[in-house]
Amino acid sequence: MTASIISTQRIDFTGQQRDSYHPQCRLLWRQGQLLVRLAQDMKQQLYLPVLESEQDLVRCLKHSPVRLIRIDATLGEVALNRWANACEQVGKPMFLRGTVAQKLKAKQSRFHWLMMRVIDAIAALLLLIILSPVMLAIATMMYVYSPGWLFSVSWKVGARGKLFRAIKFRTTPANDDSWTTPLGRWMCKYHLDELPQLFNVLRGEMSLVRPHSLSLSKAVRLSLKNDSSARLDWSRLCANYPLMPDSKF
Repeated sequence: MTASIISTQRIDFTGQQRDSYHPQCRLLWRQGQLLVRLAQDMKQQLYLPVLESEQDLVRCLKHSPVRLIRIDATLGEVALNRWANACEQVGKPMFLRGTVAQKLKAKQSRFHWLMMRVIDAIAALLLLIILSPVMLAIATMMYVYSPGWLFSVSWKVGARGKLFRAIKFRTTPANDDSWTTPLGRWMCKYHLDELPQLFNVLRGEMSLVRPHSLSLSKAVRLSLKNDSSARLDWSRLCANYPLMPDSKF
């Protein structure tokens, strides 16, 4: 088993131009898997060069023989989003480790899982057929009152802690996600914006009959709430970097 440390990274975001700091990560290679953990000791010796951009991380993952990545949710939402985007680009699945994965782990036999999967697929397909006029009407209203792309996607945590892109109708302006449109508020009131997630159910990423998935931000909060050592690590990190947006939970 090989271990390495990636140093704290600074990223410049376009648009608002603000600095974001990422915690030190401890990398462990084990049986074709890459385990990414929060470094316990901020003074540990660094063995890997700083990855200055998401593109650098993509290149490293692309040339790595690892098949999948397992990462601690305690790294924070910004860091998890960065790793998830990189994993998506190289086509390697990413799973959250620890509390979240245990809560979302399906404790059932393969036959039971297969039956639930069949029920999910049939129910989702029937609902898509029945609700297709409603979805078409919403798409038409969005075209008229809120021009732009039809859907928005966000990372969610599903069974066994696996990350996937959840699909929803866009509820914000096309070029500004800081506020919700009147049409978007109406859709959210009746949960109509979530109708496209039936496609996620068809793909086996979500379920109508099993435990629900979690948003990435909720998964991070849940992990920090249940992991006292992680809270201590984050308190130390936030003391060093008080402007870190990840530190506010």
